Amino acid sequence: GRGLEGMVRSVAEWKMPEHGEFELDYISNQRPPRKAKVLSTNLWEQVLKICHEAPCSPEDKIRALRSISHLFHLSSSHMRALIGYFK
Repeated sequence: GRGLEGMVRSVAEWKMPEHGEFELDYISNQRPPRKAKVLSTNLWEQVLKICHEAPCSPEDKIRALRSISHLFHLSSSHMRALIGYFK
């Protein structure tokens, strides 16, 4: 597939197409600690609800999530919900 580089300035500007395939490569240089626990689905849904209700731009919401992302671990279903949120 094609990368987003050069197409948009920020991932917040990108809109997921209504059809077709979405392919994602995610790389992190850090592994979670062995005893790390995934954020509960209930708490993640609360985070998304608060984010949804916040009266700020999508770019600011992404900045806010980035600023706290080192504090918790997500599951693949949490990531799917996050991607759907910014659709």
